[in-house]
Amino acid sequence: MLTALILIFVGYLLYKAWKLKRRVDDVRNQFRQQMEEAQRQFAGAQGTTPPQQPQQRKKYRKDRGEYVDFEELQPEVAAEEKAAKEAEEETKEKAKAEKERAKEDLITDAEFEEIN
Repeated sequence: MLTALILIFVGYLLYKAWKLKRRVDDVRNQFRQQMEEAQRQFAGAQGTTPPQQPQQRKKYRKDRGEYVDFEELQPEVAAEEKAAKEAEEETKEKAKAEKERAKEDLITDAEFEEIN
């Protein structure tokens, strides 16, 4: 019977501690919300926006979790676009080479004459 009373008393204390923690958390959240609202109002009065924290990207490492090495598959459309770009680059290179050859044809060495 004594153990039952002790268990009831301990349960009551745990219940009260849990309620106190919930109340403290509620007050903390309300305070945080009030401060954020005050910052927004102050920033609005100043004509500026409050600074936002930059988002950090998740970092995936090979030694954590199930890392899967992958290759990105190119759809057929991308392959056709790639071929078109290569053909375009090839024609540009040919035109550039022809332009260079045309410049070279215009340049001639002076003929050597001996002056006595």
